[in-house]
Amino acid sequence: MLKCTRSQERAPFLRQFPFILEESTAQEVEQSTLLIDAPLDNEGNAAGEDLEIEIYFLKD
Repeated sequence: MLKCTRSQERAPFLRQFPFILEESTAQEVEQSTLLIDAPLDNEGNAAGEDLEIEIYFLKD
C-alpha cells in the first residue's frame, strides 16, 4: 500500500514512492493501492475527498 503525504513543501505536486521489496522482486508485484489525502484549503480544511486508487501492473 502506498500513502501520499501532504508534506511536500518544495514540490507540492510531485509524488514519489520509494519502497524496499524484502521478499519479492519488482517483476513479481501485480497490484498496489495508492491512498491520496484530500487537498486542503487556505484554512487547513479538506477541500474534497480522500482517494483510494487500485493500480494493476500488467505483464506482456
